[in-house]
Amino acid sequence: MARLLTVIGAALAAVAALALVSTSLATPRATAASRAYLTVGATVSRRTAAPVDTTALPQLGTLLPQYSCSQLASQDFSQIPGAPTTILSATLVTPTSSYPYCQVDGIVAPQVQFQLQLPTTSYAQRYLQEGCGGYCGSVGVSQPAASGQNGIDECVPLYNGQFALGQDDEGHIGGGNTEAWAVDDPMLKVDFGYLSEHVFAVAAKAIIASFYGQAPRYAYYDGCSDGGREALMEAQRFPHDFNGIIAGAPAFNQAALNAMEEPYESTADETPSGQPILTAAKAAVLHTDIIQQCADPGLKDGTIQDPRDCQPDWARIQCAAGVTDTSNCLTAAEVAAAQRLYAGAVAPDGEHLYTGGEPYGAEGAWPGIVIPATASAGEDSTFFHSIGIGYLRWVGLWRDNLSLRLDTSFPFSQLTFDQYVAENNPANLASVVDATDPNLTAFYRAGGKLIQWQGWADQFIPPYGSVAYRQAVLDTMGAATVSKFYRLYMFPGVYHCGGGYGPNVFDLLTPLINWVEQGQAPSRIVAALVSGGTGAAGTGPATGTVELTRPVYPYPEEVRYSGSGSTTEASSFVGYQPARLFDDDIQWAGFPFRSGYEEWCDLGGSGQDLVCARKAEQGH
Repeated sequence: MARLLTVIGAALAAVAALALVSTSLATPRATAASRAYLTVGATVSRRTAAPVDTTALPQLGTLLPQYSCSQLASQDFSQIPGAPTTILSATLVTPTSSYPYCQVDGIVAPQVQFQLQLPTTSYAQRYLQEGCGGYCGSVGVSQPAASGQNGIDECVPLYNGQFALGQDDEGHIGGGNTEAWAVDDPMLKVDFGYLSEHVFAVAAKAIIASFYGQAPRYAYYDGCSDGGREALMEAQRFPHDFNGIIAGAPAFNQAALNAMEEPYESTADETPSGQPILTAAKAAVLHTDIIQQCADPGLKDGTIQDPRDCQPDWARIQCAAGVTDTSNCLTAAEVAAAQRLYAGAVAPDGEHLYTGGEPYGAEGAWPGIVIPATASAGEDSTFFHSIGIGYLRWVGLWRDNLSLRLDTSFPFSQLTFDQYVAENNPANLASVVDATDPNLTAFYRAGGKLIQWQGWADQFIPPYGSVAYRQAVLDTMGAATVSKFYRLYMFPGVYHCGGGYGPNVFDLLTPLINWVEQGQAPSRIVAALVSGGTGAAGTGPATGTVELTRPVYPYPEEVRYSGSGSTTEASSFVGYQPARLFDDDIQWAGFPFRSGYEEWCDLGGSGQDLVCARKAEQGH
């Protein structure tokens, strides 16, 4: 267990060993960041992450490098405890439209590839580590925060040069829903599951300490989708790595999501012969009907504030008896398929195998993800099918030989799912990949602050898991304690990690930093609806016009019109506590979320098998 034991607590040792004499210059004048996304009529970026407001942040002073960028490549970082690191290249980048930085590419042993961007003239003593989505498998600072974002919904568009930025590939090559990396090497699954973000954080802080002469004053983490899972994993397993964490739409309940929810949903819209029932065209019809019936009049923007309030009248959606033109209504079979998608994974005995299904309002984003994009495509063309079958075949197993005789042929069949449920796969990776531990006491005691967020219309990961996790944290730690370090924001009409038909451009990093560094607990977050397309982030133009702004308050608060003022302005809306609150202790096969399931793993003596145990069993 040598690798594991040396990893824990290595950050402070690495920084102390490599820190050089610090050089702190005079406090710089704040560089005004654009807040145009809060102004109706302004032309702004359609990225979900809005520019950080540097004028609102504490000014920490600028540090200059202790040596040139080219010299960094020759520095020896091979002795960082728990995170031996090799620098592959260090290149000075001087773009004309932004700040100069030293781009550092390297590897943390055994093969966690990473990239750092270290500003050479404007670094203000903060480090931001970015997560990545899907199964990750690629490197690039400010790459999309989640699979399918196509470069528009970048994690955090930081263009002011004040942050050192870093991102890694989680220890393997092959991202999105590609799973072949998981066939032969179980240690790659450990790096993917919980270890890569930690060892990279240790290495990054050591490199920063060497380059600037001292470690970052503050370290932050921001990720969405699998990046959101990584974010929660850091708070749970390595509570001292980051001062502040943003966990967006986290795939934190990953074993159940990949092995149960997504494969099930991929079969819920098909006939026994494998043909799709609900087409993309009919999903658009369904979305229109759902919004007409369920949009919250208090928001005055055509969005659903909480999809659990939606109780659609299916008689208004289903085609009347004898109708020959069904282009603007749903057949009985299509209604039944939609209802299965909303219900989510359900075992043959009726037990729910996940914390919920597709939310009302997400229908417009189903094609290609949940249902086939075209009428001629089969269910094996969907994202849910490919990532689900990849987990069942390879990612969720320690070895490449299956422990079950699963039907892994294409198309993926309902029999495969039923067999997995009935026989209970003994080799699933829940103890390694799940980030469901609700006990964040160590993170809280370390002074950490956590902002979790998700879109209420998330088509990839049902949003009910986020409210269920919040409730588990409350049940475990108590509301008074939780209020001191944790907030959950749920954005109406927002798809997975951005995009959607609701206000989806907002800034969470500025309030997180002010919470960490000044003790200013965040309240409302203002989000903007930007024209240019209502699809998933990454579709449509890169810029658009601000049509309206809306406030979002910490869950479970909701929003309504104040009665006066422009309905396009956030200032005309107020937060309130709904009279009826939902029971967020959602009952499902894995209820409740609990501590103690986590295993810590290392390679055994053969170098081929993993030796895994829980902390109590290892004497931690």
